[in-house]
Amino acid sequence: MICKHFLALFLWCHSYQILLNPILHLIAISFTSTSISSSIFFSGLYVVGTPITVSANKVNLVPGQEIALKCTVTEYPDTKFDWYKRRVYPFIDKYDESPIELVKNDDRYSIDKNVLIIKSSTIEDVGDYFCRVKEPQDGIVETETMISVRPKPYIEEFALESSTLRSATVEDGKLLKISCNVVDDYSSPDNITIKWQMSKYDEGDMDEVIAGEDGIRLEVRNRTSQDLIIDRVTKDHRRLYRCHASNGITENSKSILIRVKNRYLATWPAVGIIIELVILIGVICFVENRKVEPDKGAYDRKAIQM
Repeated sequence: MICKHFLALFLWCHSYQILLNPILHLIAISFTSTSISSSIFFSGLYVVGTPITVSANKVNLVPGQEIALKCTVTEYPDTKFDWYKRRVYPFIDKYDESPIELVKNDDRYSIDKNVLIIKSSTIEDVGDYFCRVKEPQDGIVETETMISVRPKPYIEEFALESSTLRSATVEDGKLLKISCNVVDDYSSPDNITIKWQMSKYDEGDMDEVIAGEDGIRLEVRNRTSQDLIIDRVTKDHRRLYRCHASNGITENSKSILIRVKNRYLATWPAVGIIIELVILIGVICFVENRKVEPDKGAYDRKAIQM
């Protein structure tokens, strides 16, 4: 009797395993594919597999310099790419309707299987570049990826009296206001971030300025302008101040050394001159009082003898 029950239990478990395992396997595969597809999304494409890697997704453009853009697929090093460019227009957030393919016979570019070189970049080369796999293979994640190329945001010169490009002198007790105005024609103002830094020693050791500390306050006028204000300057405010701006792709900074002079500094030369005059007059009076008058009788005797 016990053997019959044991045999029945064995057959039931075996049939359960045969029927249920394929169903569980299909569910697992479906779930895995859905998870991967939903977690990897790029350029409007749902993809599965090995991703494209780039040397840099965000590149700074300096006119006149060479720019090298590189795409690779680690597990498929011989993968070849086509290159496309979507131009970014200044002053407005506008793109071309579709990227334009870059060709090898264009003298401005040098195109290898996975490298695009902009030989001598100009402001016309600002834009979004796409490397697209020529012949996608099973296991490659993305068919294309984007590399953004932008110029640095421009920071206007600090408008301060008694200043040069690198330093300015402020009188002790006076108001100091340094305005950081950023100009970036290729980025939305919402993407611009500005922060102030300062150092007592050198530009390589800068600390972020915190509003309210050391009598410093920060005043935001708009997304592209921010002022550093010290209502009453003291000798402790003699520091190097730096405005750091970023557009989310590249960044720039401008520094100025603030020197603090004593408010009575201009009077010291006059005081020195007055002291010198007083000493000179005293010496003259002393010398005049010490002079010995000649003996008139000696001259009379000499005249008689003659």
